[in-house]
Order: sequence, then C-alpha cells, then structure tokens
Amino acid sequence: MASKRKQDQTEQLRRRIVAFHRVKGRDLRAHPANARRHPAVQREAFAAMMARIGQAGVLMAYRDPEAPDKLTLYDGHLRSEDFAEAVWDVAETDLTPDEAAEMLLSFDLVGAMAEYHAGALASLRDRAGDVHEALRERVEDLIGHVESSEQNVGFDTAGESRGNLADRFLVAPFSVLDARQGWWQDRKRAWLALGIRSELGRGGVSQASTPPHGPSVTQNADGTLNYKPPRGRRPNAIPGGAAMPRDRGWHG
Repeated sequence: MASKRKQDQTEQLRRRIVAFHRVKGRDLRAHPANARRHPAVQREAFAAMMARIGQAGVLMAYRDPEAPDKLTLYDGHLRSEDFAEAVWDVAETDLTPDEAAEMLLSFDLVGAMAEYHAGALASLRDRAGDVHEALRERVEDLIGHVESSEQNVGFDTAGESRGNLADRFLVAPFSVLDARQGWWQDRKRAWLALGIRSELGRGGVSQASTPPHGPSVTQNADGTLNYKPPRGRRPNAIPGGAAMPRDRGWHG
C-alpha cells in the first residue's frame, strides 16, 4: 500500500523542465518583478564561494510571452549579474508567467521556513572550512540564536516528539539570558508601558500592594544590597543577594 501511494505521488508531480541550455549570464533576462536586492557584502561572500567551488547548480528560467527571445530567470539572478560573461547551465521550464511569479515569490521564502539544529549546523560550519568572514559571522549568530532559544525539537524516552520548547514553556528554558532577543525586548517594552521600572525595586508601590520586603533596601558602594526586613519578620535573603528576594509568605 505504501509503495502504491509513493507511486501515485510521483505520477501526480508534473515534470516542468523541458530543456537544458548553456547560456551566458548577460544573455539571460532578469525577472521584471524580482524583489530581491543583493548588498555588497552578499556579493563578496558569493564571489568567494564561487571562486572556491565553481558552478555547482543550474539557473531556473521560463519563456515569457512578452520577451520570448530570451529565457527569463526566476532563480539565479545574482549569478547571471555578477558573472555575466560566464556560461551557465540553465533549466528551461514551461511555467506560465503567473506560475513563474509564484516560484519567484516562494522559492527562497519556503526554504527560509526551515528550522536549524544547532549541533548539525556547527558540524557543517566545521566541515565547510574557510568560508567568507561575513558568512561565518552569520553562521555563528545563527548557532547562538538556536542554542539560546532552544529551537531544537525534543523527544521523550519513547522517541515521540515533544514539540518546540518555546511552545511548551511560553519562553524556552535558557541558561544565559540574551537581552537582545526580540521576545525579551517585547516583554520589556510591555513592562515599561505599564510603568514598571525594575531598577526601582518594589519601594515605589502603594502600601496596599507592597509585599513584606517593602522600601527597605539600601545599596552599598560596591553595588551589593542590604535588606531590612519588616517588623516582626526574619530576613529571607542574605545581604548582597538578589534585588528582589523570594518571599514565600506573600501572595499578592
């Protein structure tokens, strides 16, 4: 049954490539609706990769009825622009203009929806060798982001997926807070909008809502804090500890 399903899927997928050509970059037509722009740093990184690897992929194109004399690209613009005199392998498809526009819109965006595994990404980095500095920085930033936000999918002892940690815990568990992350900045802006100023502690709140460790915190010259507990209560934090010690007796 499974083999038949696979066969049905294969038969349902149309083969849209109708020919292969060898064409100079300058003889290819850029798609008039191409929305991507290529900054200098990307062009430098791409040129460095091409110098090491060479041609290792085909450009994708179709025949636009408005310009039938040239193949119109929907993937490969940077290659044709920056290596205009190079002869490229080009796959010609029978896409309609609307289908080509859909591919132009979706091709890279769908790929960008993938999530990364930090360990596998680090392994790729190590195997790739001497890549362009800008690309290596992007890879390091990406590895750091994946590790800090714990985007890898976890599995239980039975091998069943437990899902994304951020979905399960609202904020993914972390050992080091990266205050540059968007979720933290959003939360900080929300607090500020409510008038919450964490650097003031709880001393500025009305007595009706002040927890037992109220405006009785003093700061030493070295930055450590001293706590004076309310009358009749023992201190629940040592001097120099956290600015807001945990109080098991107050429930708000």
